[in-house]
Amino acid sequence: MNSPNLHASDWLALDRALGLKPDEVLTVLSRRELRSRGGAPGVVADRWRRCRASGHDYPVVVVSGVDGLEESAAGRWLLTHDPQSVVEGLLIGAYAVGARRCFLAVEDDCELDSVEGLLAGLEGGGGPVERLARAGVVLDLVVRRLPRSFILREPGALLAALEGRQALPDVRYCDPLVQGWEGRPTVLETVETLAAVAAVFWQEPGETAGWAGNGRSTSAPLESRLLTVVDEGRSSVVKSVAFGTSLAEAVRQTIGNTPHELGVKVMQLGGPCGPFLADQQFDIPLTSDLVERTAGVIGAASLRLFPGKVCGVQLAKDAMARLHAEACGKCAACYEGTRQLLAILSDLAEGTASADELELALVLCRHLQGAALCDLGRSAPVPLLSCRELFAEDFASHLEWGVCALEERA
Repeated sequence: MNSPNLHASDWLALDRALGLKPDEVLTVLSRRELRSRGGAPGVVADRWRRCRASGHDYPVVVVSGVDGLEESAAGRWLLTHDPQSVVEGLLIGAYAVGARRCFLAVEDDCELDSVEGLLAGLEGGGGPVERLARAGVVLDLVVRRLPRSFILREPGALLAALEGRQALPDVRYCDPLVQGWEGRPTVLETVETLAAVAAVFWQEPGETAGWAGNGRSTSAPLESRLLTVVDEGRSSVVKSVAFGTSLAEAVRQTIGNTPHELGVKVMQLGGPCGPFLADQQFDIPLTSDLVERTAGVIGAASLRLFPGKVCGVQLAKDAMARLHAEACGKCAACYEGTRQLLAILSDLAEGTASADELELALVLCRHLQGAALCDLGRSAPVPLLSCRELFAEDFASHLEWGVCALEERA
């Protein structure tokens, strides 16, 4: 994962892309079937074509380096260790969709010395800005620092913040490719996705461009994901893990020990809205589809480890408490739904809940999934539902006896 020390004037991936027409750039990305690494799911080229087909004179590209939660450190890691791939992918994206303005959104305490050094050289003679201008693209690139917040992983909230408004989800941004920043078609990608875009043009010979060789190795290989593992001490470690690697082996590669060696019997995949997994599921292979399904738009490619004995009811309660604390309050379905679910789980943990209350919790879960405004609310039931499936014995014991079955489980 060590990125090479390149001079700021060495923009080979961008040069290769500029040697193609914008539609041909999208063809190269389509050929590789490059999928998003976080944020809006799907094939990158398909979304970029929709933006380009809007016919708007001034589409916008937004790259999010906002991690927003301890389970994700990939944005900060990439901006520190391989900023060139991120910036180069951003410039390629701007050229492909015809953007005139780009935003790089980062957390306000993110170290940006490497990025700022690159950006300072963009406008020099023969630099990327001049090369883009020769290709007919006059670009305004803005770095925007934002407070660390989980809700900024939601596209509408991020776009609202970039417009200088309160960071809240907004139905106006339900499809940013049609109506995004200030009403313009907007491509919104994570830093890892754009680093992978650059990797395509470093590694992939283009049929039209006619370049040769495989180029350099970037920190965003196309057959892997940056995985963040949060251990018992709540420290976050980032590692590039190849697709097809089992989750147990991914943990070993990232922090040096397997879950079994750490005494871990439960992991949470995909961030605070993701499902819990028991030890018999640790052999599941890491795939692009798995991360998309579990992390959704607002989650992360992450594994949070829970060593020792755990109670499924307490896990579900703690997860719901965290999600309720992150709820912005704009959407009643999410804020009130998570509040009521937390109240029921608190009663269940104390042994005072009834079977009818647990049934009501399941009804609330279905309501949340169908009525919440953003992905936080729609995904909030997932931890609870996965706990109820994995730890049915705990739920039954709390209901029937008012105590936990934890001591009966090794």
